[in-house]
Amino acid sequence: PPPSPSRTTPHSAGSPSPTADLGVCLVTGGNGFLGAHVVRMLCGLDGVSSVHVVDLQPPRSALHPKATFTQASITDAAVLGELFARVKPASIFHLAALIDLRPEVGWGSPSAKLDAVNLAGTLRLLQLARAHGTRQLVYTSSIEVIPSPRARLSRYVLHTRPCPSLAT
Repeated sequence: PPPSPSRTTPHSAGSPSPTADLGVCLVTGGNGFLGAHVVRMLCGLDGVSSVHVVDLQPPRSALHPKATFTQASITDAAVLGELFARVKPASIFHLAALIDLRPEVGWGSPSAKLDAVNLAGTLRLLQLARAHGTRQLVYTSSIEVIPSPRARLSRYVLHTRPCPSLAT
């Protein structure tokens, strides 16, 4: 049956749907609340050949037959490098993030561990995506990019560098 109108994505007449060929998909943080929904949705799309979930936490329930799971952190360069070389993802959905909501620390407080996951881990994914010919990346970010009302914004301003393009 055709998809319901509320679930269709508008696109130009005569052009393929944006979901027509997502190919091999990699979902970081795929066992979290949002990630599990993204994995389930991707597994139901015809244009997705397989879904590879990377997360520190194991799945809460059985994965769809189209999906595989790798228990790893996005900070683990060796595991990510091997995974990219083996599966060559065409599409990446980057949902993995570390957040710290402890009131005693202060929401949005910077730390080396947060930076290692949220900044360096994301940069590593971008570099691997470029090196392995990934066509598209969806990045959801996290609440950690929003400073707490008690913090001075200057603590969160990073030294900016041009972001490497995924295009070769």
